[in-house]
Amino acid sequence: MSYGLLWVEGLAIAWLWVAMWAAVAARLRRRRRAGVLLFLAVAAMVLFFGSFVAVSAQLKFGAGLEENWFAYCLSLFIACLIGAIVILVRAARRPDPGMPRAAASWPAGRLALGLAAVIAIDTMTLWNMDLAVRAEAANLRTEAGALLLSVAPPQVEDDRNAAVLYEKAFARMQADKTLSDAGSPLEADRPDLRGPSVAQLLARHAATLRLLREATAMPVCRFEHDYARPSITMLLPELSRIRSAGRLLSLDARHASATGDSGTAIAEVNALFRLARAAGSEPIIVSQLVGIALDGLGIEVLEDVLPHVRQSGELGELHIGDPASVARSTRRSLQGEEAFGLSVFSDLAAGRLTVQQLVGSMEGQAGADVAALPPLSLLMRVFVMPSDVRAYQQYIESCQAKAEGPFVRTTDQDREAARSAAGHGLLTTIIMPALDRFLLQAAEGQALHAAAWTGLAADRYRLDHGSFPASLDALVPQYLDDVPIDPFDGGPLKLSVRGDECLIYSIGPDRKDDGGAPFDHQKKTGDLVFTIRSSAAPVSAPSTSPASRQ
Repeated sequence: MSYGLLWVEGLAIAWLWVAMWAAVAARLRRRRRAGVLLFLAVAAMVLFFGSFVAVSAQLKFGAGLEENWFAYCLSLFIACLIGAIVILVRAARRPDPGMPRAAASWPAGRLALGLAAVIAIDTMTLWNMDLAVRAEAANLRTEAGALLLSVAPPQVEDDRNAAVLYEKAFARMQADKTLSDAGSPLEADRPDLRGPSVAQLLARHAATLRLLREATAMPVCRFEHDYARPSITMLLPELSRIRSAGRLLSLDARHASATGDSGTAIAEVNALFRLARAAGSEPIIVSQLVGIALDGLGIEVLEDVLPHVRQSGELGELHIGDPASVARSTRRSLQGEEAFGLSVFSDLAAGRLTVQQLVGSMEGQAGADVAALPPLSLLMRVFVMPSDVRAYQQYIESCQAKAEGPFVRTTDQDREAARSAAGHGLLTTIIMPALDRFLLQAAEGQALHAAAWTGLAADRYRLDHGSFPASLDALVPQYLDDVPIDPFDGGPLKLSVRGDECLIYSIGPDRKDDGGAPFDHQKKTGDLVFTIRSSAAPVSAPSTSPASRQ
């Protein structure tokens, strides 16, 4: 109803504008001046309403928005133009030859008053619509806070909160400035695991490692954040420190394994996987990505440690977490992301955030923001934001549905439906690529974790039977309840035995079985592989993957 009223009021403004200047021009004695004045008046009207047509056309044909205002603006422009032509024709008529034009008898003053009145009414209509959008945006902030609190880690006393111990460990690491030096074993790709520099670093941080192990053994970790008021400006300083802690634990695990201390190596591997879950326990996508990276680092360390374990009972002490926990963390992160998205719309409506600031925060850029100009920001709120909020909620719900099952179920028709929903929102199309990348990384993390989980069972089988299993079905039910599902094809994970190596793999994002060939992140081909070796590898730590180093 309000948008229809705006359309009618806009039409009235255009017609009254042309009629008023036609009346003024008809009273001028010099025809040339009258013609120029009338031309400028009509040109101003055409440029004003034509600009809305141009912008709406860009949104429809350039940005590809399915819900756009092109027809609305074009119909108003055509109606204004037709009405202006009719008015000008009638204004130019003369009652009799030699008599003044008809427009000379039109009351220019009353037309001006009428124009001012319609502009005031139109402004009030637009203002009331904006107030309604702002009120709804305030409700969005309340909804966002409640949603984020519902998935945030529970509030606990300090003596039961792992974050307290983590912060103590982080403080010890920050106090040691040599940890981040270029020559530090923690920063080296292939440190000498039996060398004195590694032993000295680990001895210096024995208390730090103890704190990390104690923290990872606690069931709840909640860092101090204002979950009730989510914002994209929320600072997460613990994430970089958690990554450093993960590298310290991995170095200790590899050192212990290389020096024959399998018990310590297993304890550190357990701590590393629990640290990954602690990072991913915060319902924030960036935290989940850090958790996935640490999980990948833990899998690399596990591949190095397993050849040094000689008894099946020792493998029973390894607890890397069920693969389903990765999927649950992904769903929580998407719920948290929905809360952050709603808070973004609320901040945009309230003027606390501009579109350029939003894009800059995602791309690391900054610059002038024309949408921050009051008239344009108001029009954006009234005409773009309501449909954008609906589009965002539909899209994030489709992402949450994707996380419920294998990644393969989200291809083709489902993915196209999700993109169609996002096509109704301007800002949603900006956010969508990042969410798509996150879903893919989460699926890769889930696939690798499932392969590592299965690899532990296969190595226990080897230690019990003297050889690797001929198929993964041989692990059921003694070592596994079921063979885990590959998120990329919906079928079971695959097995390939090559001499003293056993490869357990997912077909990966390319959805092709490459026989266990490692995934090439440049070519985007290959499989996601967990490798078990029956004999120990060289003592130098292998270079960690880009995912685990980020």
